[in-house]
Amino acid sequence: MKSDRIQSDEVLWVIAVGLVACLLFSLPYIVGAFMCPPNAKFLGLLRLKDDLAVYLSWIEQVRQGHIFFVNLFTNIPQKHPFFNIFALLMGAVSKLSNISPVKLLFISRYILAFILVFTLYYLISFIFPDKVTRKVALLLVLFSSGLGWLTGGYAPQRGFENSVDLWQPESTVFFILYVNPLFTFALILMLCFFLALLKLRGWKSGVIAGICLLVLANVHTYDILIVGLVWIFFIFALSLKERKIQWKLILPALIASLIAIPAIYYQIYLLKNEPLFAKRAEVPTLSPSFRWYLTGMGLLIPLALWGATRRVKERKKDDQLLFLLCWIVAGFILPYLPFSFQRKLFMGTQIPLALLSTFAICPEFIKEKRNILPFLLPFLFLSNIVVLGTDIYSLITNQPLYPQPNYISDNESEALEWLKNWTTPEETILAIPDFACYIPALCGRRVYAGHWGETPDYEKKYKEVLRFYKATDPYIKKTFLKENNIKFVYYGSYERFFAPLFPQLENPFLQKIYQNEEVIIWRVLD
Repeated sequence: MKSDRIQSDEVLWVIAVGLVACLLFSLPYIVGAFMCPPNAKFLGLLRLKDDLAVYLSWIEQVRQGHIFFVNLFTNIPQKHPFFNIFALLMGAVSKLSNISPVKLLFISRYILAFILVFTLYYLISFIFPDKVTRKVALLLVLFSSGLGWLTGGYAPQRGFENSVDLWQPESTVFFILYVNPLFTFALILMLCFFLALLKLRGWKSGVIAGICLLVLANVHTYDILIVGLVWIFFIFALSLKERKIQWKLILPALIASLIAIPAIYYQIYLLKNEPLFAKRAEVPTLSPSFRWYLTGMGLLIPLALWGATRRVKERKKDDQLLFLLCWIVAGFILPYLPFSFQRKLFMGTQIPLALLSTFAICPEFIKEKRNILPFLLPFLFLSNIVVLGTDIYSLITNQPLYPQPNYISDNESEALEWLKNWTTPEETILAIPDFACYIPALCGRRVYAGHWGETPDYEKKYKEVLRFYKATDPYIKKTFLKENNIKFVYYGSYERFFAPLFPQLENPFLQKIYQNEEVIIWRVLD
């Protein structure tokens, strides 16, 4: 059957595919739960632990009654609290349901995964009228990756000079589903923006696209550059093809832009008036060498070229083909524009590559019973296997890929709960930054240093914290605490590793107010 309408049997198939995807990316989380040491907790944070901790800190602040929230990974004064619609929704659900932010973030991964899968299928149904071809397209989008598995696998010491499909969640849809619910939410909004402008007509399309753009500008601002440039390229390309200005594409986009102005202005206002927000935006997240994007997309690139060539030879130079080509071109240009957040602008580029690849392998191969998909798809999935396998190995050996621990002990959980109950968000807590990252996330309390991007001068402050715990001169330690207005000193497993003698040293300016078998907390005396 050839139609852009989705049939009931397709819905069941899409649900089944979504379940398979969820099962596959659940494997490391299942292993983490089973491998959790006695008297410890598995937080379900694997990749991007530090960034997920930021989202958790926002959700926790909403849970504690705040609509506007602040950066808790520094004690620098902030004049302009901000809000994030994603965090507000999650915080409200957490508060009403009494589900912890950690559990809710984990649950949202699955809910948003299914929403994204169906949104993708709606986009696919617009491009491919044939049901079999649609199914192939969805499989390619969800499960394909690049050739990173040929580059020696992921190694933290290599930094960003490695194939992006092994370390950058924005590179593939499967990686996004596996790691970051906020990215999934943002990708849904991006797709809905395109769907509204492509499938609908008139002012309604502009309004729906504008609402999507408004929310997107608030929750993941970078992505408005992606949808904006893709749409500009598409308008320009279609105008050249039709030899007339495409007002039917321009006017709805203008309506959408007008609706999104408040959210865009709000971000600009914060950048200009809140120094801490501006410093956060200036933290470089630069792109790796171009070859690592090529390896990250792997066989999708030649397949997409093949698919586009076949489509042109068949004289099917339709608008859908033009749109996909514009998306790909924008996707490879954006990560090298002069922004500090370059690599964040690659998100979603795999989608048009996978859809163009579908033109290459369907429908002739299927009709002639030469379907190569059963052989091609497992090959395309190999980098995803490396990602999952790397994290499973990290959990089994308890050797985290990131500085933050895979598990926290019950004693540490108990100490964090004490901090949540007996301190205020205005009081600053000192801890080794690797563990301090979890203090805002799990109890909504402020730390001196805890995140490479959220804490200004992070490397400098990390060294200052280490110097404090290792110092033997009481005057140096007291001066540091007073100058930085630190109210509590935390001493757990990380602090013990770096400064095992700290509790035995003379610290008359510290009053012990909490202790269990593993953790000590001191109050700084006035």
